Amino acid sequence: MNHSFWGNCGPERHKAVMVIGPVVGCQRKNRKVADRQMAPGLFAWGASRYFLDQAGPLYDRRKRAYGMIEQFRNSPSARTICELTSRPHIEYDLARSEYLMARSLLAVSLLLDLAGIAAAYHVEQRCFAILVDGKEVGQSRMTIVEQDDGAIFVAVKAKVEMQRLLLNYSFTIEGQEWWKEGKLIGLRSSCNNNGTKCDLLVTKRGEQLRVRVNGQDRFASPDLWTSSYWKLADARFHNKQVPILAVENGQERLGQLQYLGPKQLPCAGQLLPCFQFRVTAPNYAVELWYDQHHRLVRQEFVEAGQKTIVQLVEKK
Repeated sequence: MNHSFWGNCGPERHKAVMVIGPVVGCQRKNRKVADRQMAPGLFAWGASRYFLDQAGPLYDRRKRAYGMIEQFRNSPSARTICELTSRPHIEYDLARSEYLMARSLLAVSLLLDLAGIAAAYHVEQRCFAILVDGKEVGQSRMTIVEQDDGAIFVAVKAKVEMQRLLLNYSFTIEGQEWWKEGKLIGLRSSCNNNGTKCDLLVTKRGEQLRVRVNGQDRFASPDLWTSSYWKLADARFHNKQVPILAVENGQERLGQLQYLGPKQLPCAGQLLPCFQFRVTAPNYAVELWYDQHHRLVRQEFVEAGQKTIVQLVEKK
């Protein structure tokens, strides 16, 4: 597909000590590298350093702790805090250290969740149904984490399985976006479009964005809007042209963003006031609906003669 489909950890307190073990697995020699990578998450790193020094007697529980980490790694609170505190990096040779630190931060995030210390983050989850010609063929889940300083992290995961022209078709995508002051400052996504894979990485370099698509680098406008369309583009682009980055393949296009007016849409058994927009470009058109917070409620487009709808079904 040429469009992306964007989309509690609360174990008993007596289990909290069990997740400290993996922190010991982070060797002290990796600390300097990890400190540089995790600078945006100083509170979580500081906590992991403390537990690293205090958790020596619990080393023999390491295997059991790994089991708990795997069990809770997909919980919304653990994933969002962990991902929020690790910005994307170009330097792939640091991947191993980043992986070790991610496990440490995951353990710390579980402890923070138990202690109720994550008050600085506002988390919202949106679940979407994906329909093609009226039949549901997939789902998408979107998690939005907003910090008190205005920085926003978005994690999206979607999966589609269907038959197209009597052949099986599948589409999966998983990505993360980082925004600050209304602008994209980082993005990381991995997509498999019916066997065609694409790894996309975007980082901020000075006043520009550096885009890496399957290992090939280029520079792009700092005003890029992403085709996840999770939020409405800035007002300065309304009824004007806006540069768009396709998160599923890394391609860029210049689209015309047109405001069509207010409209009420059914959502979770009630009518939701929305704003309707249309994006057009050569061989490309998509209609979008946003709520009063300018976050995505619905999108529609036609591809290969089939009408596709991505509809919000749950928000929490």
